[in-house]
Amino acid sequence: MRNTSIVVSLLFVATVFSGCTGGPANDWAYKMTGLRSVGSLDGEGIRVAIVDTGIEADHPSLDHVNVIWRDEVNGRPEPYDDVGHGTHVAGILAGESGSLGARIQGYNLKGAAPKVDIIAVKAIRAEDGRGEKVDVANGITFAIQNKADVICLSLGADPNALDLLLDDMDDAVGSAVNQGILVVASAGNLRENEEQSDVKVPASIELVVAVGAVDQGKKVTSFSSHGSEESNQGRFGTGIGGRPDPSKKPEVVAPGDRIKGAWMDDGYAIASGTSQAAPFVCGALALLLQKCVNLRAQNSASMVRTVKAELMESAEKLAGQRTPHDNAAGYGLLRADKLLEAFGPNC
Repeated sequence: MRNTSIVVSLLFVATVFSGCTGGPANDWAYKMTGLRSVGSLDGEGIRVAIVDTGIEADHPSLDHVNVIWRDEVNGRPEPYDDVGHGTHVAGILAGESGSLGARIQGYNLKGAAPKVDIIAVKAIRAEDGRGEKVDVANGITFAIQNKADVICLSLGADPNALDLLLDDMDDAVGSAVNQGILVVASAGNLRENEEQSDVKVPASIELVVAVGAVDQGKKVTSFSSHGSEESNQGRFGTGIGGRPDPSKKPEVVAPGDRIKGAWMDDGYAIASGTSQAAPFVCGALALLLQKCVNLRAQNSASMVRTVKAELMESAEKLAGQRTPHDNAAGYGLLRADKLLEAFGPNC
């Protein structure tokens, strides 16, 4: 395979000390997506892999999490994060409380699924925020070997037709999906002056759940990558050669604008990007698998298709979006509560 780089989908980061807040950080985002309306579900017993920049496992908001570790970049045996991005993603997914100072400053975290186990793979370098596709592929394979239920990929690269012929990452994703592992990827962020073309790889892969970003007003952010009209609808809108439902891109959108979270060096930060949107979806899927033991046990691509179909049907349609699919908003906003309801009490 070609030594092709992939870049973390990080748009903006700034450490902010915002003063005391009345409740957990990002509560608006979790309420908007129904993640605060799922009863006692907390992700216990579910394994979520985060292939990213690493994880600060002893961070005050993450030191309760059981972490299984792999370093594809430097081969270090203990968890670390020399960028902060992977720790931020992990905090959105599984953060819980934090230091007293952090809570006073408004970083009282409560993640989507705070009891999940995390398989953390470092595949992105610190010096340039990039990594090699082979390292991401190896990270996915490590996640498969360690019985991941969900794989979270807050990273992306521009699609390249030549790379897809010899792409270890595509093969690794296919292997995961065929074993019934739900793979979620950020749709990608537009660079300055970049025009919309399509979601990034691996979000573009059919059975991957591609996640775009919305702000607190439920509007798709200006940086969130759209799906390609031709790829989604077929050439000239005929449907011929287009992506089939429920895999038109992106599939869903989730909060990704000014999200508070854990950061490196015991810190906290506000970050925006489709990277931040993806772990909300990963958390919702972890809760679904915790609830639906029989669904989790299916271990097949058919199960992945079933979950994607319910994601499509349960998503909240945004104001002005095209239905059933919109190239910016996907099938709509993630609604974890509606997704769990769709599977019934005895799934």
